[in-house]
Amino acid sequence: VYEGYTFRGFLDFFPSQANQLIDGVLQQGNRINTQLANVDRVEVLKGPSSALYGGGAIGATVNIIRKKPSTQPVYDFSAAAGQWGLGRSAFGAGGRLSDRASYRVDIGGERKDGYRHNETTRVQVAPSLAWRLGDSHQFNTYYTFNRDHFAGDAGIPVLPSGAFPAVARDTNLRTPFDFARVHDHNLQFAYARQLNASWGVRNTFSYRPVKDHYLVTEYLSMTSDRDVYREFLQFTHYRKPVTNLAEITGNLGGRMMHKVVAGWEVQRFGNRTDTTPGGGVIDAAGIDLFDPVESQTAPDTTIVRERYTTQTTNAFYVQDNLVLSDRLKAAVGGRVDAFRWNRYDINPLTRAQGPTTTRDANALTGRVGLVYQPSSRLDVYGSFATSFRPLTQAQPDGSSLDPERGRQVELGQRLHVMNDRVQVTAAYFDIVKNNVAFSRPNGVFAQVGEITSRGLEVDLSTSLVSNWRVNGGYGFTNARFGDYQVDDTTNLQGNRAIMAPRHILNLWTSYDWASGLGINVGVRAQSDMVVDDANALTVAGYGLLNLAARYRRGAFEYALNVNNATSTEYFSSALYQTQLYPGDPINVVGTLRIRLR
Repeated sequence: VYEGYTFRGFLDFFPSQANQLIDGVLQQGNRINTQLANVDRVEVLKGPSSALYGGGAIGATVNIIRKKPSTQPVYDFSAAAGQWGLGRSAFGAGGRLSDRASYRVDIGGERKDGYRHNETTRVQVAPSLAWRLGDSHQFNTYYTFNRDHFAGDAGIPVLPSGAFPAVARDTNLRTPFDFARVHDHNLQFAYARQLNASWGVRNTFSYRPVKDHYLVTEYLSMTSDRDVYREFLQFTHYRKPVTNLAEITGNLGGRMMHKVVAGWEVQRFGNRTDTTPGGGVIDAAGIDLFDPVESQTAPDTTIVRERYTTQTTNAFYVQDNLVLSDRLKAAVGGRVDAFRWNRYDINPLTRAQGPTTTRDANALTGRVGLVYQPSSRLDVYGSFATSFRPLTQAQPDGSSLDPERGRQVELGQRLHVMNDRVQVTAAYFDIVKNNVAFSRPNGVFAQVGEITSRGLEVDLSTSLVSNWRVNGGYGFTNARFGDYQVDDTTNLQGNRAIMAPRHILNLWTSYDWASGLGINVGVRAQSDMVVDDANALTVAGYGLLNLAARYRRGAFEYALNVNNATSTEYFSSALYQTQLYPGDPINVVGTLRIRLR
């Protein structure tokens, strides 16, 4: 149901390790798996970017860029079908409404049963408009509506011995009453004006009301070698984040060239969460793992608590990119965040209001970096950055979590040769984070005193000839717990961080013939990884081979994708450190695309 990332050794299941932006606006709350019908591209900025994108943006920032209005007429249609009941379609159109106005509209839908019988139905509608007012005013409006219905899937629990049970890998132990339904409205207004040759202003206003209704058998554990204990998690979130981002940009000359960005970001994140007794945790009927006969009846979902939270952030930031000489450049930035959070509960039957809990936090974060260019083909750089993020989650007893803090040192180089047809980038990073929070069953959070992550990343991008491209990357990550005091007698210092393989390799190549035929070959591999803090459970590494062929003729394109061509058995993710998600075996998807320009 939800989207998370692992960047440079840090698992991000809820928004605490990496930022996600949509067209530059920070997203708060649960991140629903992204629908792609209106997405133009996904930008991943690895490394420190806290000065511009928030105090937590030290591992990485993900920016989802939506398709924009076009002044030229464009019409796109696609339809895809694949295994396990997959059906997907999308339509997009754009063009000129007048001399100064243009539009874009995208509509998409998807229906699938899924390899693991986790049925999904998704719909997206996304219109956008752009106006130019005079020669220097630009006004854009974007609206996206997503409706997502998920059946739910909590993976397969491991046996008390730590072994994966001998059951079919598509086994899904949810009840017939499980569901997750999300209605998401995302509205943005963006204004930009170039004041003169040096200075410009821009302002983006965002309002994103979301209803997230969730009842899923989320927690599974083995009480014996075959008996599974199950537990529902229930909540309904009514989220109403309002964000305004105002910036001024400047290009200044003199003895040194300056490219300055200064801004003020204000966000008011209001949320109401309705839950059943026990904070939404509901016992479910147990089930036999090897002979799963369902006995669960409709659970009692009577709402007994409305929890209201309001989070207000005011942030001021500035960054200056300086040209110190022909060979030396610098970037210096800082950000001040003023954070206020309050929460109170209301009994929906009596409307009695409980006490209000308030939390305040202020922090200064920043970064500094240098780029040295000893030749036209080589860039060498280094940077230092800090991060700070107040955590809004709370323990079941109402106690708050300590703010997360971090710092990162990064050194790297970029080599570009053969008229920039070959680029090789390498980076060494050293990250330390304190008070990193991990979700546990029953709404509990564990905080790690310290996690360190050191590693090396190498990226290769080549286009030796116009019709042949090769892209690849390798990452080595050594992420370990520093001070992690579990109880009075146990400290997990030195253990590997969860869901952080030490080695990751990917390679992708594409070749096109003049006839319109093209092929793609992709390889992705990773070493083993641990999925629990005690490092008692390790899942094996794996390698996946993906193949694709396509044929273009005029406005038509026919494509065939073969994913996991060798049908490798692997685990794609884990939940609560004991529940594993097997990845899909070999599967084939056929797609028809029509593009009219």
